[in-house]
Amino acid sequence: MSIFDDYRRGLETLLEQLAARGGRGADAPYADVLTLQGRMLDALRSAELFGDTESRRSERAQILDVLNRLALKHLDVSFNALCGPTSSTPSAGTPAGTTTTASGERSIAIGGNAQGNTFITGNGNVVGNGNTVHQGGLPSEAQSSSETSGLSRALRMAHRALAILEEQAAGYTTLSIPVHLQIELEEQREKVRALEERCRET
Repeated sequence: MSIFDDYRRGLETLLEQLAARGGRGADAPYADVLTLQGRMLDALRSAELFGDTESRRSERAQILDVLNRLALKHLDVSFNALCGPTSSTPSAGTPAGTTTTASGERSIAIGGNAQGNTFITGNGNVVGNGNTVHQGGLPSEAQSSSETSGLSRALRMAHRALAILEEQAAGYTTLSIPVHLQIELEEQREKVRALEERCRET
C-alpha cells in the first residue's frame, strides 16, 4: 500500500469520525474536509497519472497542513495519525495482528505497535508484552519467534508512518515547515531508531 493510499484512508477516517461526533452542522468542518478531500484526490490522481513534481508535492503539503489543523482542533488527533496503519495504535493491553492456531488447537495472536510494544496472546490471555513473557504461555522457542515477528511488524509500520511524514515535509523548506510536523517527524525517527536497535538485539 502506498502513501497515497494512506492519505485516502485518512480522509475517509476523518470524515467518519467528524460525522460520528455530529460534525455536519452549519459551523462544523465536515464540508471543509469534503472540499479538501476533493482537492487531495485530484492532486493524488495527477501525481499518479502524470508523475510527481515539486509543485504537486507543495500542493499536497498545503492541503495536509490544513487537514492536520482541522483534525487536531476537532478530534484531538493529527491527520497524520489517522493516515497511519490501523493496527499501529491499539489500546493498552489489546493485542493487534493476525491470529494463528498452534498444535492442540491453541489460538495465538501476535501484534505490535509503532511504539515498540509487542503483544502475544494465547487462549484469550496476554501472555507476552514487550520483552516479558509469562510462564504457562508459549514455548520459549515460539516466544522468541513471536517477539521477533512482532518487532518486525512494528518496525514496518513505523517506517510507513515515517514515510508519510517525510513525504509531507518534502513540500516545505527548513524554515517554513510547520512546528507540529517537525515535532512528529523527529519523534517518529526516534521510534524507528529505537525499534531498529531492538530488532538488532533479538
